[in-house]
Amino acid sequence: MIPSLRRVGFRTFTERLALGLVVTFVTVVLAGCTDADGDISRASPASASSAQAGGSANFVARMDALLADVNQVKDPGAVVSVPARPTVVQRQHGVQTMIIRDEDAGTWTPGKYRLVVRCAGEGVLVAHLSLGGRSNIRQLDACTAATMTDAVEVQLDQPAHNSVVVIVPAGESMAAVGYQIEKVG
Repeated sequence: MIPSLRRVGFRTFTERLALGLVVTFVTVVLAGCTDADGDISRASPASASSAQAGGSANFVARMDALLADVNQVKDPGAVVSVPARPTVVQRQHGVQTMIIRDEDAGTWTPGKYRLVVRCAGEGVLVAHLSLGGRSNIRQLDACTAATMTDAVEVQLDQPAHNSVVVIVPAGESMAAVGYQIEKVG
């Protein structure tokens, strides 16, 4: 369970450097995301303006349906289970992309852990799981109208005393994203 979530301040040069490298990596990965035809994955200006013209009621109804779809699929044996959240939220002047970042100061025993990300909607996500000093980051399979599942794994050789999960939507992804962390070994 995630007993507490908090924001992190990066005070030392090493922490700032590590954050800079992660941001650079994510930027490079997201800039290189293409669809099957080799086109950059992003919504056309016409689709963005039509989404605004459709009004917030359509947006809210669609996000509610996507959130419900993702929340239906759960593993009761998961160590951590986090309900779905939207990758975008409606603001006065359009939609705003939301990065998911959760942190926990709990202890993790040695073993293999799998971050299982569930996504419904459209777009591409980059997921990062960090347990103590061990971490893994990668681009996940594209979200689909039906709930899509993909995973990132981390092996712990010794106990870890913190965890960080970051899920970054690429471009103009519009999806509901939930996740679980399972101990698989």
